[in-house]
Amino acid sequence: PAKLVVDTREPKSLDGKLEQVGFEVYRQTLVTGDYLWVAEDGRSVGVERKTVGDLLSSLRDTQGNGQSRVQNQMER
Repeated sequence: PAKLVVDTREPKSLDGKLEQVGFEVYRQTLVTGDYLWVAEDGRSVGVERKTVGDLLSSLRDTQGNGQSRVQNQMER
């Protein structure tokens, strides 16, 4: 089964649903993103769960260095 690392701050109620559709679920505090899908060949893809409003806010909101939250996270 595909491995999915779920950030510890995400609702645990999703774990069972993810397992039902075939994911092997692990919980870990992720630095960036809410989910990390790990393929059998070791490659991984991070996923950030957002509402449209939150996404737009993240793109517009600049922090102390003049970059958006999204830009700061991508540099990590």
